[in-house]
Amino acid sequence: MEKGRNWLVITHPCNLDGRAASQHIDDRLPYLKREGITPLVLSGPTGPPLPDTLHVQVYSPAPSGLRFELGYKLRTDAKGRPLFRLFGIVLRFLVLPFYLVEKILINVESQWSWFLSAGVRGYFLCGKHDPEIVYSTGGPWSAHLAAAVIAARCGKPWIAELQDPLVHGDWQRSGRALRIHAWVERLICKRADAVVFVTDGARHGASERTGLGNRGWVIYPGAVPVSASPVEYRKGSACRFAHFGTLTGSRNVDVFLAALERLFR
Repeated sequence: MEKGRNWLVITHPCNLDGRAASQHIDDRLPYLKREGITPLVLSGPTGPPLPDTLHVQVYSPAPSGLRFELGYKLRTDAKGRPLFRLFGIVLRFLVLPFYLVEKILINVESQWSWFLSAGVRGYFLCGKHDPEIVYSTGGPWSAHLAAAVIAARCGKPWIAELQDPLVHGDWQRSGRALRIHAWVERLICKRADAVVFVTDGARHGASERTGLGNRGWVIYPGAVPVSASPVEYRKGSACRFAHFGTLTGSRNVDVFLAALERLFR
């Protein structure tokens, strides 16, 4: 690999169907390659390795992350491999007591500890491949924490891409988790050379909380249009609405229906 013409891309989910945080970066890798950039991907082990890409996968060291990642492995790699599945189930069962203790002490997202193993592995990858830029994206904030450590130790520029605000008004977890998220957000906005948001509202909110200044940027996400045979529109008596995705928090059909009722009134 040619030194200086590659980026170290850090993301916990990668090449994982059905996970928005994975699809966000998966779709961008071909565009990086088209610009002459060779992505060196460091991710968790939840998806299969990327073809035609140097893709390094590491596990989380804490029980919650290990159980989360083993669960994905059992659902994907264990098909037709009963001994592998049995080993995974036994290992998850052995980890369970430590998982419960961890959740009592540190009740945050399961992938929080991934930054430890990713930080160590990413440091050695930087030494070997000398990437031009460290680029973290998520999803889980552990990717940004790992990038902060790697960029500081290796003296590399760091671009952090936040797909969802780390701190927001629809908070449903503990106050301790909120303080941790706020600390990670301040760290990112203080240390990263550029912070990318997917909406201007998210950029403005983070800037007000952290003093981000002019290092915040907005790039609206999108998808390549899928070609489909044209469908002739026929006006009917019913209007149909469809929602594809999760229905958690404020992403709730009740909110939409309440607004629709107000519109009809």
